[in-house]
Amino acid sequence: MQNLMRSVEADDDYPEIMNVQEVADLLRVSNQTVYNLARSGQLPAVKVGGREWRFRRDEVLAALSSGDQGEAACSEESIHLVARGQIKDGLSAEDEQVIKKHIEMLKDE
Repeated sequence: MQNLMRSVEADDDYPEIMNVQEVADLLRVSNQTVYNLARSGQLPAVKVGGREWRFRRDEVLAALSSGDQGEAACSEESIHLVARGQIKDGLSAEDEQVIKKHIEMLKDE
């Protein structure tokens, strides 16, 4: 894992905003794995135009380095997008509950 992180951090060939293929190449996994991680919320992503996934390079690296596949994988940006109704699918039931909890916490503030 450490070797993978070092090689990923050293590679500046990837743009700040990446598509599925670029993330798959960066993480050395299949496109389907990237889709699955995005749909489950384990990899922070935004759907553009209803079908295209986009990923911020720094968030992909942060998700990889954290190794936490639970609540921390759900970014604050995703919570706000869901609250505004901009993300309607691609969330696991667990992530949906986490987001609802965070939205309630935001309402209480």
